[in-house]
Amino acid sequence: MAKEKLAHLFMIALVVVHIVLVVWCVLGLAEIILPELPLPKVGNPLFPASIQLAQWLLVLAVAAIFILGLAARWRHTPIAMTAGYALMAALCAVETIGYLKHDLRYPAMALEYAAYGVILLFLFRSPTARASFGPRPGPHSASKSAHTSTSMT
Repeated sequence: MAKEKLAHLFMIALVVVHIVLVVWCVLGLAEIILPELPLPKVGNPLFPASIQLAQWLLVLAVAAIFILGLAARWRHTPIAMTAGYALMAALCAVETIGYLKHDLRYPAMALEYAAYGVILLFLFRSPTARASFGPRPGPHSASKSAHTSTSMT
């Protein structure tokens, strides 16, 4: 029971994190599109505009995939998140190696990668997460019977 509760709380935390990421990306895109708006600056001044734009669009897409995938119970959400996190990890490497200058940039990159790994393990292995991406339980959610023909005639 405690394990289920912890998994449920982790899923809620993931939803909150991905909502915050959407807000962050919208602010970042607004900063690029309408720099005169009196909004807090969330972009990294060390990144060229193209890298910053790629970051905002990529993170926005991945966060939206998680939120919408959960809302729609899309069974491919964990696979899509794997692809999204792989792209985000590649962009993180470009930003870290090519542009960031602070001493903790490599440990921060390692932490980001570890977070992706933990989230993906949870999405693929947790019964709570797996139940969140798929048909709703009930009489009409049983898998379709395998009445497919394998003959080639």
